[in-house]
Amino acid sequence: MRKIFLISFIIQTAFIFIFNIPLVKDSAYYDKLGFSLAQGRGFSEDGVYPAPGYIKQGYILFLALIYKTLGHNVVAVKIIQALLIAATCIITYKIGKELFDARIGYYSALLTALHPAFLIISSHLISENLFTFLLSLAIFSLILSIKRHSLGLYLVFSFLLALATQVRLTTVLFPIFLLGGLLLKKDKLALKYGLITIALMVLLQVPWSVRNYVNFGHFNPFADYGGVLWLGSFVKGDAHQDNPRVKEAIKEIDEEENYNEPNTGKSSSKLQQKYLRLGIQNIKDHPFRYIALSPKKILRLWIGSYCALFMVNISFAEFMHNIDLIRSCFFILIYKLSGLLYSLAVFCFGIIGMILGFKNWQKILPLYLIVGYFTFLHIVVFANSYVGIPALPYMIIFATLGALSLSPRLGGGKT
Repeated sequence: MRKIFLISFIIQTAFIFIFNIPLVKDSAYYDKLGFSLAQGRGFSEDGVYPAPGYIKQGYILFLALIYKTLGHNVVAVKIIQALLIAATCIITYKIGKELFDARIGYYSALLTALHPAFLIISSHLISENLFTFLLSLAIFSLILSIKRHSLGLYLVFSFLLALATQVRLTTVLFPIFLLGGLLLKKDKLALKYGLITIALMVLLQVPWSVRNYVNFGHFNPFADYGGVLWLGSFVKGDAHQDNPRVKEAIKEIDEEENYNEPNTGKSSSKLQQKYLRLGIQNIKDHPFRYIALSPKKILRLWIGSYCALFMVNISFAEFMHNIDLIRSCFFILIYKLSGLLYSLAVFCFGIIGMILGFKNWQKILPLYLIVGYFTFLHIVVFANSYVGIPALPYMIIFATLGALSLSPRLGGGKT
């Protein structure tokens, strides 16, 4: 496994220096907030106005700790993130080995290390790096706790999941999925375990909710994430961020709220609450069209070229309509096609793996739960391949099972 760890880390480190991805949009904002926090100015970009509630406070703390220790060193952050992603590959191996066998663990780890998203993600100052690592530790702890009937390991899982949720709110509802899964499994301790997870989740969320109430007047942890529900329910724009109708609607909503004013955090919170109301209204007005978007959202979540992570925003449609563009950006086209085919293979073989593994669903329940949870969540809200990255290792494990089971030359897979 050292080889896979080194392969992942070396390639990521090479990409960090070769591509030298600049700090833009979210990365630039997180960097400013992390440095401001390290200097003792709190969760604020300028030390005056509080940052909005959706800033991923756990990741900002992570950046602040690095900046406090190593100075304002962005490269150091990226290298530490590369170590976390490389470690995630090793955890993927351990999960695959624990649930299946060493062969599936090995190939799953290797495919994770070479996945287009995990080659470059550490070059960005984004919360997915830390979140993916913490989530993998949490899922591995959950698997061990169920297998060994260990309350201690379950407490470790619950704490890690609560910690991961402070980095990204994505997993805030996962305890409900988990409780349902354990009840389905007829686990005698299902209710006890579910309540422990929820209690730790709430405990770690309380300080941030209190901070948001003091600054913005609400406790609701979802209130500052209205944009993702609105986008996922905006059927007129096909629930896609690049749709012209979506961009036009966002511009109109922002202008109505005078969002061109300086960002005080409070203005952002107010705007997000409006998006939340509009998103709920969209679902009420177009329930069947909203549900009909589900297949598209599933494909968007699991299949993509991940070229945006390389700061490449040329679509396949642009290539198809411009021969000169193909000639001048041939490498980019090949990379996009390779990434698309890679993710398509993972998705297709992943479905096969889930079907083949179902005969032992109780043993591999945590994998079904996390993949199912991510899929369901992003059917409800906004979906693209970017937000699905943290769940990729688990789909890759299923894909490895599917591929090996259909390939006698590789020895087949065990369930």
